[in-house]
Amino acid sequence: MKIERDFHMMKGDSEFSYAKNSRIQKRVVLAAKPIVEKAVREVCIDLHPQSMVIADLGCSFGANTLLFISEVITTIYEDYNNTIKESPMEVQFFLNDLPSNDFNHIFQSLEQFEQLITQYCACKGLQPPPHFVAGLPGSFYTRLFPCNSVHLFHSSMSVPEQLDGSMNEGNIHIGATTPPSVAKLYQNQFEKDFSRFLQMRCMEIVPGGRMVLTVAGRKSKDVFNAGGTTTIFDLLSQGLRILVAEGRVAKEKLDSFNIPVYCPSADELTQLVQQCELLDISDIQLFEMDENRMHDSEQAEGTTAAHTAGQSMSATLRVATESLVASHFGEDILEEIFTVFARNFTSYIESEVEKSGITIITLCFVVAGENQVRRCCCCCLPLASRECVLLLPLLGQEHEDAALAAAAQPSQTPPPPLTTTASRGRDTRGRGRASAPCATFATVAADEIARRKPMGPPSVELDDCVLGLDLLQCLERLLGIALLPDFSDDVHYQDELDDEGFHNGGCPDLVVLCAIIECEHERHNGRGKHQLPHRRCHGGGGAPMKIERDFHMMKGDDEFSYAENSRMQKRAVLAAKPIVEKAVREVCIDLHPQLMVIADLGCSFGANTLLFVSEAITTICEDHNNTIKESPMEIQFFLNDLPGNDFNHIFQSLEQFEQSTIHDCACKGLQPPAHFVAGLPGSFYSRLFPSNSVHLFHSSMSIMWLSQVPEHLDGSMNEGNIHIGATTPPSVAKLYQNQFEKDFSQFLQMRCMEIVPGGRMVLTVAGRKNKDVFHAGGTTTLFELLSQGLRTLVAEGRVAKEKLDSFNIPFYCPSADELKQLVQQCELLDISDIQLLEIDGNAMDDSEQAEGISATHTAGESMSASLRAAMESLIASHFGEGILEELFTVFARNFTSYIESDVEKSGVTEGVIMST
Repeated sequence: MKIERDFHMMKGDSEFSYAKNSRIQKRVVLAAKPIVEKAVREVCIDLHPQSMVIADLGCSFGANTLLFISEVITTIYEDYNNTIKESPMEVQFFLNDLPSNDFNHIFQSLEQFEQLITQYCACKGLQPPPHFVAGLPGSFYTRLFPCNSVHLFHSSMSVPEQLDGSMNEGNIHIGATTPPSVAKLYQNQFEKDFSRFLQMRCMEIVPGGRMVLTVAGRKSKDVFNAGGTTTIFDLLSQGLRILVAEGRVAKEKLDSFNIPVYCPSADELTQLVQQCELLDISDIQLFEMDENRMHDSEQAEGTTAAHTAGQSMSATLRVATESLVASHFGEDILEEIFTVFARNFTSYIESEVEKSGITIITLCFVVAGENQVRRCCCCCLPLASRECVLLLPLLGQEHEDAALAAAAQPSQTPPPPLTTTASRGRDTRGRGRASAPCATFATVAADEIARRKPMGPPSVELDDCVLGLDLLQCLERLLGIALLPDFSDDVHYQDELDDEGFHNGGCPDLVVLCAIIECEHERHNGRGKHQLPHRRCHGGGGAPMKIERDFHMMKGDDEFSYAENSRMQKRAVLAAKPIVEKAVREVCIDLHPQLMVIADLGCSFGANTLLFVSEAITTICEDHNNTIKESPMEIQFFLNDLPGNDFNHIFQSLEQFEQSTIHDCACKGLQPPAHFVAGLPGSFYSRLFPSNSVHLFHSSMSIMWLSQVPEHLDGSMNEGNIHIGATTPPSVAKLYQNQFEKDFSQFLQMRCMEIVPGGRMVLTVAGRKNKDVFHAGGTTTLFELLSQGLRTLVAEGRVAKEKLDSFNIPFYCPSADELKQLVQQCELLDISDIQLLEIDGNAMDDSEQAEGISATHTAGESMSASLRAAMESLIASHFGEGILEELFTVFARNFTSYIESDVEKSGVTEGVIMST
């Protein structure tokens, strides 16, 4: 069982979804509300952050996810403490869960959430703080954030996770017949996981930050008595044993299945926190919840309260465990097993057995003062020393103090040289010996080191971990002691990896065009006159834009998905690669950021999305400029698109991407920088980030999409056309032009608030070479052929003429002169370079051609699929899904005829703007 792959709450809004069956979790969130409010107030009062970063770990999705955000926002603006109210605060929320979580559901519910927050605050005469919500996929047992970047961590009903084993015959958890050795394995796994969890968070939390954790626990010290949780899993075990007796489930399958949940006691949690010297517990509370969670719900007529409770608890358990049960036993038993469980739970409720509730434990931590300084030293050290310092809290106080002193002043006290024998053994003569084995610190640090240093060089295997030998050598030099005995028999060399190289394929069909915009420092330094008005983030009161609701690239991986039909966009990304690399290097050299924040606006999903991320990482790794190489840099990527984008697809592809990145870097003997990837839903025509927070903005083939159909373009003003065509009235073309000017100016204003002084911006847009707005080359041709297809369907009576006349695509191809003029009007920016490139209209000339099919036919089918991937959502929302197959078949035929004709062909023109 692989937790990151197999485990998630049930998605969507169906009868058995988590969104519909999470009342217990909601009660837990509400019960912890006073502690959360107290933590928020203390961070505001003690730290006075201008931008407060808050992370919800194990957020899942549905109303409970946004309930926590609502609590924080309400706390900040309802509290009457003047220190809070007068603070010009912005809030950045990160919602974290495993990559298989339904992040799409969260992002698509944000618009309604923002409207409710605005209405609620307006009723009280308050204005909600500017706030920004991002999704962050990954296990919270690994690093998720840059060092010292989070003010408040929150986690509710999430922390216990991960255990395997087949020694627990007939049980799926810690039951009455579970051997003590199995219970001890559960306990050990939790101690290891929770210790690692705390270590990761200590690296990421700011000095003085808070952490509020709520977990399902137990009152008793007896690990076999977890109250209601034990009861629930025993009843589920009973159901599986019934299916085994009926021959529906193999006994071996049951015996090898163990639920990865552990309910700790308050004493266990306290002890583990105390072992982590960086944290102090400021508050710990226990409360118990009635298992009959449906006493506040309607009871169906003719059913008993016990029956309702059984059905309800079965649905609640199903949303949490179905993914695990299905991955192990298959989906065929789901209905039967949860029906049996409901019956068993009803019998339990009706019995005379004394009932136990579910024990909930809430803890609040604060970073201890003395250790704040110690931990913060990590971010100021050279990279190799800093990685070693991450291990130090586990070495003991004596060695920790010595190492920090040595690392802080490396030139004054050179460490003794490390001598190695000719073989793979190690000479440790003349050095002290560490009292504790290296395995005591290797276990906790292994994940962090592994992600920073791929195993290309020799490595040492310790316990269940592998650390790079060069890191251990560095640590020995730092301490002046030998941490390990002679490992001559235990040093393993990793097999050499095949160098696949980084594909940066040439674009023979492109004629490249390029540019730069410079941000004035006066505004950022508070001395300039060009102050921009403060604007709230998206969702603040205006009517929802149709494009945000209806527009997205086609999801998934099927024949007509964007992931399978975006070669033209890939060419644009590759063509702009030299400009992106230059921008990344300049940010590194000019600004020397310890944390570099990079945003990709209009990211969509699929291989192209992560291609840009790969380019940035590769540039930082490969560049031989010492300024870059010596900088202990971490990178935070934000991938932005409209809420309807398939963020789930991106997040579920990150694991493979990370493996590929480590592989590529290891082949070249390089180390990828620590990097973190988050998804950020919202329109880039609104505020997306806190002020002065982003070093590099990138956008490829997105900004030509308007925020809406041009204002005042009504009815049949553009009769028979869906864009700017040959018969479009000049007045309609002017409306398109005005809408782009308004939108692009707004875009630049938003980015100027968010970019750091000296930051860069690289924008790639579909444009036009000609000043004539009616002549956008290949783009005009594509939309004209699509218009022809719709007119054909009108003539056949398949589409109403009024429907065609009222449909206009919110897309505008600007000229280079238009872009320059709009940038120059924004006095905070200067253009440094601008280039034009042209893409051949045959987007699939590099694809396989089916036998017996002409090249022009292949080109028609290919372009039809590419256009459909981009346009289907808008067309379906206006005309309905019934015409899709026919329309794009007609388009493919028309495009084939166009390619075969003698008409002079035009490519798709693009403009690339790079700004600083």
